[in-house]
Amino acid sequence: INDELDSYTNVNATLTFDYPDWGFQAQLYVKNATDEEVITDKYLTDDASGLFTNIFTLEPRRYGIAAGFKF
Repeated sequence: INDELDSYTNVNATLTFDYPDWGFQAQLYVKNATDEEVITDKYLTDDASGLFTNIFTLEPRRYGIAAGFKF
């Protein structure tokens, strides 16, 4: 059936270091930690558009560091 999606698990994590006395905060993060390749949404267009299916997927694994100061 075209309007059903398989189930999937999405694992995201953030570790935050907060130093309020210094006005500083840092974060380590990972999104889609298991690097799943899944379809998150899809739909079929109408006859006027050619009856093709649009598919949306989960972004690949991303990780990084974010830091900032409060003044």
